[in-house]
Amino acid sequence: MWDIGGFQEEWFRGLPIMYQAVMFAEALSADLDVHGEMEEDGESDSDSDQAASDSDEEEDKDKDLPEANRKETYLQFWFRTFISPEYAAKLIAFLLRIDEFDPSSQNNRALVWACRNEWVDVVELLLAHPSVDPSAQDNAPLKHAAKNGNADIVKLLLPLAGVDPTAGGDFPILSASMFGHVDVLKLLLEDGRADPTVKDDTPIGLAAGNGHFDSVTALLEDGRANPEADDRFAIHTALARDRFSIASLLLRDTRLNHEDRANLQLCFAANFGNTVEVSWLLRDDKLDPGYDDNLALRLACASGHLAIVIMLWNDSRVHVSEGGRLQLIGIASSNSQDEIVQFLLSTAIMSSILTSIFFDT
Repeated sequence: MWDIGGFQEEWFRGLPIMYQAVMFAEALSADLDVHGEMEEDGESDSDSDQAASDSDEEEDKDKDLPEANRKETYLQFWFRTFISPEYAAKLIAFLLRIDEFDPSSQNNRALVWACRNEWVDVVELLLAHPSVDPSAQDNAPLKHAAKNGNADIVKLLLPLAGVDPTAGGDFPILSASMFGHVDVLKLLLEDGRADPTVKDDTPIGLAAGNGHFDSVTALLEDGRANPEADDRFAIHTALARDRFSIASLLLRDTRLNHEDRANLQLCFAANFGNTVEVSWLLRDDKLDPGYDDNLALRLACASGHLAIVIMLWNDSRVHVSEGGRLQLIGIASSNSQDEIVQFLLSTAIMSSILTSIFFDT
């Protein structure tokens, strides 16, 4: 009975609704809770997920529990894993008609579960009850909804007293940016309390690095996020991860100064093999073609643009150490750019010959 989710569901649905509701209420009110919950002890979701990943270890822990507690723990797991949103709403609606049922028990576990499992109808039912606290467990309901990208639940929670979108170090906007939940991100930005500049503009860096174009657009349109922040981390990470449409979007931001924009445009042109633009940009005396440890040269080597590699190599402002040359050879080789590998090896040979002619005694 306790081993196969499909069998359990069929068995469970065959019970009278009163029995089902009693089991659900027992799972909600039990002193134990399954691993992975944002509970009131402040355990982070990532920490608890890591703990839950070691199933053997958790199984050993469960074996140490009394039989009744093991069943309570399993009931919690089953309800949170297998029950459908529609059936959860049916059970909660039934329980709310019973005076003895407390929907806020165990620090509003029912609401936290509903937000984590994206049971939108259940969230609405619970929020209508006066004893339910929408900010329970350090705003765990909003954190779960934002992380899951459930804009409907976020929309329900944000206007309520006590709900704080800056909870957990602005966890909601950080998670929405990281996972590209643009509808949730827009709600948080419109609300105005979440800080898109938190941790040196980390949200736009997360969105850019993970390829979430719409989220980057939303953050830029809001006006508070700054692509210059953290030494232009958002642009650098977009370039490094081949998110070139996002890099181009960020480069158009007027807050970038002329030198930074020119240096980054050179990197962009080098990556795409635009020899005309690279040649034109290199005429600018204020340009630094060795910007960010020769980023433009590294991108050209990786992308196989030999003509641009030669242009940059021959520019007097570019300085490459022997270790840097080996790094470039490694980059070109790992990307099967044989012509560039041969060029870099030939420059090493020529350098060795010139050194022997002019400095050997």
